[in-house]
Parts: sequence; structure tokens; C-alpha cells
Amino acid sequence: MQMERVATLVARVGPLDIFEQTRLPPDQLIRQGLTAVLALAPLYDSATGDTAAGATDSAEAQLLWGAPIVRRAAEIGVGELPARYLGPLGHRDALMLALRMEARAGGYSWSEREAIHRYTGEHRVALDTELSQLVTAEQTFAESIQRYLALAPIWRRAVEAGAVDVRTAELCGALPPAVLDTVSGAGRRLSFSNRRLVLTWLSELCGRDGLHEPAAVELAQNVMQSADPLDALRRLRYPRLSAMEERFTALQKRLTQGTPLALKAPPAFEGAAYELQLTLRSRHDLARAIDALQRMQEESDELFELL
Repeated sequence: MQMERVATLVARVGPLDIFEQTRLPPDQLIRQGLTAVLALAPLYDSATGDTAAGATDSAEAQLLWGAPIVRRAAEIGVGELPARYLGPLGHRDALMLALRMEARAGGYSWSEREAIHRYTGEHRVALDTELSQLVTAEQTFAESIQRYLALAPIWRRAVEAGAVDVRTAELCGALPPAVLDTVSGAGRRLSFSNRRLVLTWLSELCGRDGLHEPAAVELAQNVMQSADPLDALRRLRYPRLSAMEERFTALQKRLTQGTPLALKAPPAFEGAAYELQLTLRSRHDLARAIDALQRMQEESDELFELL
């Protein structure tokens, strides 16, 4: 290890400057040189054996990791940082070393993943299991990044911002961009899962009813302006069920309000029976319950039509 001039390190920032400035050490530690040792090495193409600049000595070494630290050191006037010069490395080994030093498997942003993928493509580095696990902590980096890159730019931005996941973006990709803007930028705050449901159901409705811009945007605006966007969409998705629920609610109110009876329908009216609960505190309650049951018997045809 040696202390290297920050100006030299800045000049040697190379193609592995792919990480965001997410976890910088405190300025006090940077001023004291108490940072991770920065690794530098000449890079060569594993397929041809050619170094990046046709040489293999430290004069051609490039910074493998820590560019954000180096830039911050330059900003606050630090003169030197600890560094180690390594022998020539192929692009795969250099990337693996950088990922191990960054040590954020599963925590990289989509922009960082895209930069990692671009590096592997430009330098013919295979996206094998070992590399994937350093990026995503799983074996699916190659698949997931391809799915992300296949999205339209507006949906990639939404995924990067954490507004939706890749699966939702794939399902809803046919929606007009203004629909995504309406749902994501609404004044009300939707949870991540509810936002996924709203977008997915809007996509289903637009597909079912053949809605395009501006009708699809108008639908999204109306839904987001309602008191309960999910309930509004559910009623649009299942109009017959919604009508049945409204009929039952009216019947329930008419037959049991102010009585000791509680009438409950089976979920989605998919069943052969209602549930009736009776709460008695006095003989008067019993008399009211009997009267209510008699009225219920008179209107039972309408009640059982719903099942």
C-alpha cells in the first residue's frame, strides 16, 4: 500500500466508474486518509490479452473502485489517499473485484445495474452465476436486466424511482404515459402495492374496453379523484357483482336496520346460504327480531335471487 496523490487518482478514474455516490465515508475520515484502500491496475481484454493502453506497468493503471471517494476528496482539498497498485487484470476480474469492494449485492439501483450490464457488453464479460450473485444476490441478473432494458423509457424511470416493479411495468406497458403520470403523481399517497393494483386494473379495463388516449387518461383521472381508487376500479372491473352488492346493501338496511338481526352475504355471493346473527338483550328485542324475520320472509325471493 502507498499514499497516492488525489490528482493522480482523479486522472485514473476509468471504465469502472459505475457506482453511485451512496455510501461515502464522513469527510473527517477522508481528510485523515482513513478510507478503504483504493485499487488500481492496468486492464486488458481477456479475449486478446491486449491491455487498455498497450502496457502492463503501473503507469497505465486505472482506478478499479472508489471514484466517488476520490472526487469527494478532491472537492474538500485532500491531497493523498491510500492506494494499492495491482498487476494487470482482465475486465471480468476487475469488475468482480470492484463489486466485492462495493459489497452491495441486491442493493444496486437499476441505473447501476444498467451500467454494470453495459460494462459487461462492452468488454465481453459473461454474466455468469458468480457475477450475478455479486450484483443481485441471486442468479437472475442477466434475465432481470434484459427485462428492465426492454421497457419503454418512462416505465424504466418509474422502476428506477421505485414507483413500480418490473413485472407491473411489463403488464401495464401499453398504458399511455399520461396514465402512469396520473397515478404516480396524484396528490393522494398510494402504497406501493396499491399503486401496482391500480395500474394493473387500469390496464385490464383499458384492454377490455378498448380505451386509448384520451379516454384512458380520463378514466385514470376519474379513478384517482374518487374517495377510494381501488374500490372505484373494482366496481368497474366487476359491474355485475357491484350491482348485486348495492342491491344487497339496500335490502340489508331495509330488513335489519334498527333490529337485533345482522345479515351477512357469502363472499361475492358465491354460496348457498346467508349468515344471520341474532343478539337478544330483552323480550322486546325478541319481539323486534320476530317482526324483522317476518318482513324478511316476505322479501325472501329478492334476497335469494342474489345467491
